[in-house]
Amino acid sequence: MGHLFRHIPHIVLAGCIPACLTMYSCVYQYPDESCGLVPEADGVKVNFDWVNNPMPEPPGMSVYFYPTDGGDFYSYNLDRSGLAVNLPDGWYDAVSFNYDSENVIVISDASYSTIAFTTRPAKITDGLRQDYSGVRPPESREEVEGQTVMNQPQYSWCATATDRHLTRGDSITLTPHNIVSRYRIVVNDITNLHSVSRMSLSLSGLAGQYHASSGIAPDEVPVILPGSVSPESENSISGVMLTFGRAPSVANNTLRLYLWLTDGEKKVYEWDVAEQIVSAPNQRQLTITVGGITLPDLTPVQPPEGEEGMKVDVDNWEVIDIELST
Repeated sequence: MGHLFRHIPHIVLAGCIPACLTMYSCVYQYPDESCGLVPEADGVKVNFDWVNNPMPEPPGMSVYFYPTDGGDFYSYNLDRSGLAVNLPDGWYDAVSFNYDSENVIVISDASYSTIAFTTRPAKITDGLRQDYSGVRPPESREEVEGQTVMNQPQYSWCATATDRHLTRGDSITLTPHNIVSRYRIVVNDITNLHSVSRMSLSLSGLAGQYHASSGIAPDEVPVILPGSVSPESENSISGVMLTFGRAPSVANNTLRLYLWLTDGEKKVYEWDVAEQIVSAPNQRQLTITVGGITLPDLTPVQPPEGEEGMKVDVDNWEVIDIELST
């Protein structure tokens, strides 16, 4: 399936595109152009080279063609094998990205140099695996870091091409690459882990946007992402966080582990893990390891029959900073 769009001057949610296509056969179509799809000899063939082996495989890709002399862009939604599209002869910069993400948002799409991907604002407790209505942990701690809390992105694939002259009968091959990093986070050496009733984490100093043409901007405003964590052994926990990567403008990346104890106490453990991120040989796949937590030996509190979650809650959070050994 392919569709032709003119410039849409507002934010586009990538995840809504498949749903939108079931409602409208064409959007801003030109008369008698069948939504921009044409035989290969009469149009420009768009090919996708999947040499980077995306997992999971996206069902299709959006392709934006930006005339290099300015003006509205042309947008198509194609399946992953590609198709021929009706594109006026001219010089173009192109951006392609998978349209099946549920929470990655396309912004600033008026030009090739500005189009970027981001996510929605979030709560610091979104990493919890249960509903929580009690006293929240410190949110963005703006007085310390000036960073807002955003959702994690999903795996996303992007391809670009610049300064290409395209006419009827030509073809263009786009090679999508992964733009999202996977951080595995491990917390070892936890004494009395059984005293914890629930847990989550967050990581600060991360990029809130990824620009299709240039990656992460040097002056990118950093954000905080919440994440989930679960027991890995009787004295360790682990979780995975998906990110656009580290914001280059920050000095610190603070990993925070939020623990709710069975007696109602709440603790935040903090580590600066910037060195582990910066020094990782593979910025797309890395592991952050911290540890050294001693908790009181508490008997787990069982909720009343028919109820879930912890009913005991203490108003204040205790924040504990742990310095990593070098």
